[in-house]
Amino acid sequence: MAIRIVDVKLTTNYSWQNIRGQADWNAVKNTNVNWQQLLQTTTIGQMVKIEVEVSENTWLSIRDNHLTWQKIKEKFTSWLDIKNY
Repeated sequence: MAIRIVDVKLTTNYSWQNIRGQADWNAVKNTNVNWQQLLQTTTIGQMVKIEVEVSENTWLSIRDNHLTWQKIKEKFTSWLDIKNY
């Protein structure tokens, strides 16, 4: 089985003060999909903290996440589906 990335968290010290200093609004607008998205921007040369949560999938984790063989059959239609789980 494979290791799967569950979540990624970026922490920077980028603030509204930094945004105000941008020459062009598009520099910020183009890097964020919408207002609900966390601002994932930093200044060149500044530290960025990256936290990655991973899980290792095994046959046991597939069994634990699906109550019956029928559920497994419905979820996985090919070996590729199992590999990418």
